[in-house]
Amino acid sequence: MSHLNYSDGVLSLDIRSDSQANASAFKDDRYLVVFSDVVFHQVFDECMQKKDEGARVGGTIGLHQSSSLLDYLREHTALLHCVGSDVRHYSLLTALECVHVITRGEPKLTQID
Repeated sequence: MSHLNYSDGVLSLDIRSDSQANASAFKDDRYLVVFSDVVFHQVFDECMQKKDEGARVGGTIGLHQSSSLLDYLREHTALLHCVGSDVRHYSLLTALECVHVITRGEPKLTQID
């Protein structure tokens, strides 16, 4: 990930694929990933990410069918009480980072020339 920006509920990430990683969904290209209506996000060093989110569907960008992060936010914060419970947990995995995003929208993916 070469750039991350968050402003007014919009999270944008500039992702460049690794030419050495054959498993990359991005195939040696550069993409802008935009999440709108973001209510929470966090970034972890990939090696620090706990591997307990077994109900994740997807590749580089995944949607969590069940989520210990959402469970935590429901039980220990007022966030979901304030923004409503109609949210989704996505995660974006790169070689170096894991970005968790709680949002009411779907991510938009645009190839950058």
